[in-house]
This record gives sequence, C-alpha cells and structure tokens, in this order.
Amino acid sequence: MATIPYVASFQQSSWESTLRLRHLTCKISMADQVIKKESSEPSPQQQTARHLEDIASSFIEAINSRNFDPNTKPWNQIAAHFTVGSGTGARPNATNKLDMLEGHRKLAEANPMFKIRITSFSTTVHENIGTAQVVMNAGSTGVPGVPVGMWRNAVTILDFRLLDGRWLGVRECTMSGLGRMDEEWF
Repeated sequence: MATIPYVASFQQSSWESTLRLRHLTCKISMADQVIKKESSEPSPQQQTARHLEDIASSFIEAINSRNFDPNTKPWNQIAAHFTVGSGTGARPNATNKLDMLEGHRKLAEANPMFKIRITSFSTTVHENIGTAQVVMNAGSTGVPGVPVGMWRNAVTILDFRLLDGRWLGVRECTMSGLGRMDEEWF
C-alpha cells in the first residue's frame, strides 16, 4: 500500500487527524487494488494457454458426445497430419486425423458407457517459435476393467503448432494410470 505524507494542523485533535489519515490510507489502498486488477490482465501467453486448454476440453466433449465428424469443430482444430503415439492400448497409434478419429469411434462403439473427464491442465506456450504443449490429467470410465463410476487416471500430452495463424493440434500421447489394459477394448 502506498503512503502519502499527512500533516495535521495544530487546531485539529489527534482523533480527527487519525480519522483523516485512515481515510486517505483507505483511498490509496482502494486505488492500489484497482491498479492491481488492471495489471492482472492475462499475458498473451496466458491467453493462448487458456485458448489451447479450451480446444483440448472441446476434444473431450466431442468424444463424450460421440462427435467424430472430421470437418466440424473441434476436429477442424487438428492438423491433417495429426499423430497419436498412445501408450494406453485403448486405441491404435494413428498417423493422421482420420485414423485417430476412427480409433475413438471404435472405442466408443465397443464401450457405449465410455466417458472421459478432465481433472487439470498444465500448459506451456512458446509463442516465439509457434509451439505449445498441453498436459491434461484426466480419467476414463466405462471400459473393460474400469466399470462406470470408477475412473482410471491418465496423462495426455497434446502438442500444438501455430500453422497459418491458427493453433492446431499435431500430436497426442497418452499414458495410462492403473486399470486393466491387457485385454482388447474393441
């Protein structure tokens, strides 16, 4: 909090001086809070991170709602050459967007109660070189070995690149936590 000098006249009681000083201090404190709020605007990197986290969330929403149309949002925010290096065993590796969506479609058809929920994000953005990485902690339910209501944790790393002025997903790698991964899911 900023301080300003206050000189009380001799004709004022010390009680009045204290009151006036507290009033000035209060005004300055409120002004400081306004300045802090204005300066707490997210940085461009923070804005980009939030945007990419929103895209990642929309991928999960689309999977949960069984939207696998490659020409609609959110899938139009993935590069055609998107690759999946999945460590889950739930889906095969994919070397393009269509293969990735087909893997999700097969998984969902074989496991109608399959759902994913996001628990947290950690995002790193390198605006100067046009790359970003979203690390998403999530859980899935409704698959073999993980009955509905129980959740198997996983960490998904989504790589993004700034291509032609748009952030597009280019790669995914998922590492599963505990749960049965030794049987075919579809």
